[in-house]
Amino acid sequence: MGVYDAAGYVYSPLYYISIGMNDIYTYSADDYAWKIRGIAEEILARVPTATIVVSSITPVSDGNYYTTNDRIREFNSSLEWVINDMQSPQAIYFNNHDVLCDWNTGSIGWEYAGADGLHLNSSAYSAMLNYLFNYLDTTSAYEQIVAHESTY
Repeated sequence: MGVYDAAGYVYSPLYYISIGMNDIYTYSADDYAWKIRGIAEEILARVPTATIVVSSITPVSDGNYYTTNDRIREFNSSLEWVINDMQSPQAIYFNNHDVLCDWNTGSIGWEYAGADGLHLNSSAYSAMLNYLFNYLDTTSAYEQIVAHESTY
């Protein structure tokens, strides 16, 4: 079963899309953003009452071997614009980058960085989930989830 078929089969009220770090040299920032939007739109086509949370790419440590935070910010900026351009309360851009960023350095906070400077440690996931739950409370996500559950 493919990911879209699985999304339709599960028929969840909430989907979380967090991909992109591996694609940062495969696509331009705009092509990447539109590809992610296509994923969100396809899930919404199969689960019209779902809420889709589209996450930014997380920051990395300075000097890591894979990419730069400037490139990540460029991709995130395009992604935020393209998701917001959907003008759908069901498609929510979630800025994980800012949750984990050390604003003094512009890189991932030392308390969230894995040993390679690219991957996250367990503290990062706790911080992201806490922020996500609080963030969703400021959106229409809760009402949408309740509405979705009443159709199931």
